[in-house]
Amino acid sequence: MIRLTVNGQAQTFDGEPSMPLAVYLRDVLNIPTVRYGCLMASCKSCLVYVQSVRSLACTIPMSDMQNKDVSTAPEW
Repeated sequence: MIRLTVNGQAQTFDGEPSMPLAVYLRDVLNIPTVRYGCLMASCKSCLVYVQSVRSLACTIPMSDMQNKDVSTAPEW
């Protein structure tokens, strides 16, 4: 089980470890401000902050997210 924090809330993930972080945030946690387009880091629509570092969520597998802190854009 992968434990992480998303926007200050503790979360867990017990699915496919290769799932991109962008898919987890958008489809599992239903965070509408996380978008994915190309899933190849070309369009940069999946920008989030991981450990306060700008990151493209489509390039990060969930297996790399153990004990990480993720921040997404606020909803408007």
